Amino acid sequence: MDWQALHSFRTVARERSFTRAAALLFVSPSTLSHRIRRLEKDWGVPLLTRTTRRVSTTRGGEALLAAVEKIEVALVEARQKVADMTHT
Repeated sequence: MDWQALHSFRTVARERSFTRAAALLFVSPSTLSHRIRRLEKDWGVPLLTRTTRRVSTTRGGEALLAAVEKIEVALVEARQKVADMTHT
């Protein structure tokens, strides 16, 4: 699983814009779009609905977004635990 693609998906879903998400991630909108298309292909479902003015998550996208956000929380907690171990 490609964490970069999952992080990119989360950013697009939160920002509801490829342009704003690309700026936050320091990549081009086309690179970001490619990552999301590849993620959708890997998961076998559309994750985002794209219109000319905004982006929204599909039902599958909502489910994946919730999971990605839980993973991010777990990673932050793990990082803190490891950091605490090195300071004791």
